[in-house]
This record gives sequence, C-alpha cells and structure tokens, in this order.
Amino acid sequence: MEPAEQTVLLTNRCDYDEPHLTAALGELLRGQRKKQNIVLVIAAAMLLVYCVIAWFKFHDSLYLVLSAVTLVLAAAVAWMIRIMPARLAKKQAAKLRETSDGLSYSALFRADGIGFTNLKGQERAAVPYSVLARVAEPTGLILLITVQKQMILLDPKRFEGGTEADFWRLMNEKCPNALPASRRA
Repeated sequence: MEPAEQTVLLTNRCDYDEPHLTAALGELLRGQRKKQNIVLVIAAAMLLVYCVIAWFKFHDSLYLVLSAVTLVLAAAVAWMIRIMPARLAKKQAAKLRETSDGLSYSALFRADGIGFTNLKGQERAAVPYSVLARVAEPTGLILLITVQKQMILLDPKRFEGGTEADFWRLMNEKCPNALPASRRA
C-alpha cells in the first residue's frame, strides 16, 4: 500500500527554523556526548585546582601553563555545547531554504511509520518506528532521534487529528524503549 493511501493517525506541523534547529542540535550534541562532556569537565576542574595549588606551593610557571591549557579546554567544551548548535542551525536553515519551498514540514504518523510532507504536499520516504532511538523534549519541542542520528522535530502545540497526549500514547505503543522514563506507560 502506498504511503498516501494509508490512514494518518496523527499529524504535526513544525517549522525547521533557526530557534527550533538550535534547540534540536543542542539536544543531539548533548545527548551524544553527555557522559564524555561530564568526565571532561570534571577532569579539567580537577586539573585546574591541582595546578593552582601546585603553583602556590612550588611557584613553577609550568603549572600556570597547564592552568591556561585547562581553561582553553573548558572553553572548547562550552563552545561545543552552547555556540556550535546555533551556527549549525543557521547553516541548516539556509540550506533548507535553498533546497525546498520553506522551513515548515508536516509529520504524518501512520500505523507503520512516520511520513513527511513539505508545504506543497510532496511526501518524502517514511521512517519506521523501529529506527527511533530516542525521544527528547528540549524547550518547546519534541525531538525524535533515529539510530542514524537523524532528527524529526515536532511542535507540541501543533498536533492535528489528536493531542500531544495521543502522540505519547502512540509512541508508547510503537516504540516504548525510545521514550524518556517519565513518559513510559
């Protein structure tokens, strides 16, 4: 059966604009490297404390150099978490403007997967529920992340044919392991 012929259970329209893409990319980056970032920040803080104490104790300039390197490392982590998503979102939004008719897409939830349409109603290939690895809720969004690290953005206020509660019921039925623990039935 063709995707267009299948019954749509729920629809959601979301704008893939810079604020939404920034939130989504930030969540994706934080989620992929969360443990590594925490370990890196803790190690950098411990090294910085050690270097400051050692400098006061031994007055060796090597400890000041190590402190500076540690601060640069911490700045790099902060840049990756805070600034890089905004820059990537700006590029992605510009690319979407060039290659399509706009930044607004609809997600069509069907029994076997999620289809996408642009403003003209042209549908792209469907994503089966089985490839959803994680569902996250950055501020003002619902983000579906596939095992290939693709993102599907949903606006929790723009569901049609149902509500956000209906979406969570559907996700509990189709892919409960991808849901946050607080959303599992």
